Formats: sequence, C-alpha cells, structure tokens
Amino acid sequence: LELETLDAQIAEQRDLTFGRRMQGVEVWKVAKSPKRLARLVELLGIKAATLPAIPWPDKAAAWTALARYLVDIGAIDLPASIR
Repeated sequence: LELETLDAQIAEQRDLTFGRRMQGVEVWKVAKSPKRLARLVELLGIKAATLPAIPWPDKAAAWTALARYLVDIGAIDLPASIR
C-alpha cells in the first residue's frame, strides 16, 4: 500500500490547480478548476485541523472567517458559469 504525505497531496493539488509556477492567470477557464480548488481547500482544512498547537475554538473561528471570505470572492471574482 503506497501512501503520500498530506503535504505531498497539497503540493500536487496546488500544481494541478494553478500550475507549477503558480502563474495560471486564467485558471478559471480550465474546466476542472472549481473541483480542484475545492479539493485543495479540503486538504488544507485537514492540515489545519490537525495542527496541535492551535486550540479548536481558534480553528473554528478561522474557518468561519475563511468561509465568509470565499463566499465574498466567489460572488465577485468567479465567472457565473462556475459559481
């Protein structure tokens, strides 16, 4: 059974979403970009949830703020076809 580390999965998903040099200016024109971005956020969420030094109430507050931010940028920056 072959397993990848969480960091390796995050790096791979980042590269798939934005490209190796993170220069994917037109990333939203790629058909799979919403799915890839959602997966990247999920992986980052798993990583953040497992950080031992940060108490759960702080994690919950951070994810609430992130959810509000994503809704805001989605309404402004994402094309209507992928909202």
